[in-house]
Amino acid sequence: MLPIDHDFVLLYILYGLLCCYIIYKIGSESKRNKFRFISYLIISLSLNGFLFYDAENFKGGGSLAVLFSSGVLFLFILVTLILDALVINWKRKNVIR
Repeated sequence: MLPIDHDFVLLYILYGLLCCYIIYKIGSESKRNKFRFISYLIISLSLNGFLFYDAENFKGGGSLAVLFSSGVLFLFILVTLILDALVINWKRKNVIR
């Protein structure tokens, strides 16, 4: 059951962009980083799958809680990816010097 309210459509677009970015990084990074990006993708998709799978989550105004939980998960994954990129760039700069 996937709601198609305009708020959820925005969330789907953001997750689509995030998944495209992660898939791009999986193809362009080393083996160690591929494992990390694959784990980000699996965690993100599985936790959202658990949220959206149960129809009881959407009853009685619960769709806002699902939207909020998915948004928080999106922000967590996004911040994790940003920090990961910063750490990787910082390590590369320190190795070159």
